[in-house]
Amino acid sequence: MHIALIKTACICSMRPPGFDACAYVLKRTENFPQNDHSQTMDANFVNSFCALEGPYGRIEVLAYSHNLVTHAHSQAQLAFWMGGGSAHAHVAGQRIAFAPDRALAVNRLGSHDLCLDHADAPAVFLVLYIDDVFLRDCCNRVGDSLVFASASIHLDALAQSSAVQVMQKVLLPQTSADLPMEADLRSLLAHIVDQAAPPKPAREVPRLRHLVDYRLRVAMAHMRANVGSPTPTEELAEVVGLSRSRLCALFLDELGTSPHVFWNTVRLEAATQRLNADHANLTELALDLGFSTSGNFSRFFREHTGVTPSAYRRYRHAA
Repeated sequence: MHIALIKTACICSMRPPGFDACAYVLKRTENFPQNDHSQTMDANFVNSFCALEGPYGRIEVLAYSHNLVTHAHSQAQLAFWMGGGSAHAHVAGQRIAFAPDRALAVNRLGSHDLCLDHADAPAVFLVLYIDDVFLRDCCNRVGDSLVFASASIHLDALAQSSAVQVMQKVLLPQTSADLPMEADLRSLLAHIVDQAAPPKPAREVPRLRHLVDYRLRVAMAHMRANVGSPTPTEELAEVVGLSRSRLCALFLDELGTSPHVFWNTVRLEAATQRLNADHANLTELALDLGFSTSGNFSRFFREHTGVTPSAYRRYRHAA
């Protein structure tokens, strides 16, 4: 299976009684396992990629049909399993199994992956990429930007219901204009923070630190300035005057990731910005970002996001 696009107007016009959001994301196939979240599927719909953006960051609903490689994002992330096949992720060496009552929380720039338990069973996710300012505003009593104490977040019935409401608004924004998305997100985040934040005596410690090591700042600036010319980690270490092992340790201590994953994060952000802003052909874009062919770039993009750059661009320019 592969990702396809769903036009919101089409969904709204065919909305059945007793709307099940997941039923509009997955196409039912004979060998597709069913569960409480994926009920009878409408044959007119296939796997989807839908997204909304706002001051809160970005919200995506998509069906993963393959694993994602280890990657990172510049925003904090919350991933909710909404149906389909079972899946798990790895964060900081910990295996997190998704479930209706279990979400994944990843601090910004934290390395993580996504693995389907069964290759022939796509999984539907609601993914929140939360703007740091918005998150801090929602959680101002925590202090500086929240660092999730655990990658595995328990969801009670209220949190699960809130996640479903957010998902429905992404899929059916025209029917939800009277219910602002921000209010739902604030409610959901505030509820999760109560469970995700560290105990009160420890709240002074687990904050996202400002980068104070100038060598790390130099390394990150070098990556961003040379996004189209990836530098091997050994050469990057020489640029900042460190050994390879010390540079890797510095990235892990400060960011919870590796230089390689961070560089891929920079390249991915540059790619999405270009796809959003212009209509350069994929071959030109791939070469600008240091890929030898458009096929290599498409593979990289899909392995990190779950969708191809062509599908991402079609959706963004149709939205």
